[in-house]
Amino acid sequence: MALARAGASRWLLKRVGDMVRIASHYAVGHSGAPRIGLTVAADGTSVTAAGTDYSAPAALGPPAWLPVTAGNTLHLDGVRPGVDPLRVDPHSDGLQLHRTPDGHIRLGTCAPWEQTTLARPRRDNFPSQPGTSIL
Repeated sequence: MALARAGASRWLLKRVGDMVRIASHYAVGHSGAPRIGLTVAADGTSVTAAGTDYSAPAALGPPAWLPVTAGNTLHLDGVRPGVDPLRVDPHSDGLQLHRTPDGHIRLGTCAPWEQTTLARPRRDNFPSQPGTSIL
């Protein structure tokens, strides 16, 4: 995997693997698309990974990804054209769900490189709650 060759930590590799698994299950259950794609992008500050059912030619440019609220509606407040909401706050944790106006879905995460090189925090530093996991 290219991330391992680029020096990503074991924790980041596990996180991306978990994201791929979760995004695949979500897309299969919520999309009628014939295939699901994985995108991984890295620059000097962060690593972004996402699973999506969007597969339009690159010549068309990126789609308008809009955040989805807990009530499964598109969140339009503060959305700026040409700005990818997944990369707006790379310090946020967890998976983010986005949808295009025509219904394509994307589930992804963005992590800063400096956090990916740190050792993963011990699990006993977090309050234990049944059914929760740290992704």
